Amino acid sequence: MLRLLGSHYHFRRTIPHTLRPLLGRTEISLSLQTNSKRVARERAAGLYARTGLFFSKAKAMYEDASPEELRKLLAHYEDLIRDTDRMIAIEEKKVSLERTYEKARFYLDKAHSLKQLREFIKISNDGIDRLMAGFKKLHATASKDYLRNATEKTMLREQIANLSAIVVSIKNSAQETEAAFMPVQAEPSARMAPNKVTPNAKKTTAPTITEMAEQFIYRDKTKSPGIIRDTGKTIGLFVEAFGDKPVDQITGGVAGEFRDMLFALPSTHGKHKNSPGIHDAIVRAKEQELETLSGKTVKNHFSRLSALWGHL
Repeated sequence: MLRLLGSHYHFRRTIPHTLRPLLGRTEISLSLQTNSKRVARERAAGLYARTGLFFSKAKAMYEDASPEELRKLLAHYEDLIRDTDRMIAIEEKKVSLERTYEKARFYLDKAHSLKQLREFIKISNDGIDRLMAGFKKLHATASKDYLRNATEKTMLREQIANLSAIVVSIKNSAQETEAAFMPVQAEPSARMAPNKVTPNAKKTTAPTITEMAEQFIYRDKTKSPGIIRDTGKTIGLFVEAFGDKPVDQITGGVAGEFRDMLFALPSTHGKHKNSPGIHDAIVRAKEQELETLSGKTVKNHFSRLSALWGHL
């Protein structure tokens, strides 16, 4: 049976009455060197089997045994006790070594995990540093582009205002010219009805935008082929959008509408042979979310128009 004495379990078995005089005790009591009931049961089972075998041999030998055989029997009993103690000590050492091994393995696994974690943190820190550098660069670029776009938009608004002023001036000049060339009414007489206008009077009209370009840009020998080509592209876009308008009909509203159309025009417009018309191209760019003309390109178009109206 098992008994818990202090912090360890003990094995206890009663010695048969016939063997008590030989062994000089009434029971066998051995410490199992463990506080685990499960381990104690396993060790007690082994001791129970060995003591049972010993008792069987001792009973068979005791009745007719000689003194020499009795001494051997006692020696066998002492060996049993020593072997039990040795077995328990070996098992305890084994358990201790297993615990040491498990503990060492646990710390090795921890060290390996810690090493991997440090490597991951290092890689992560390097990645974060690169990411932050990229963010800073992107922020600087975005700020620069914002300032540049804001400046371009301001310049573009100024050019539109100048164009509007020029258009108004042209319109006023055309009206003054028209008034100057209006036929003077004849003096009333007996043979002519009063307030009758001369039948051959003609109304003067302002030149169209293509006529202006032809007169002041295309025929100008001092203009470079590049300026003539680029101006032709700008005039072509304007005529395609609004028709060949007389210059006195190009108001500030028309200029603003032309600016909005340019900003909505795909950046690849006109670079292919089968490019669609300007209106279809704007619709397609909006539907397909294509890249549109930059502020710099739009500003260049208006600069060419400003140069054209500067001749008036």
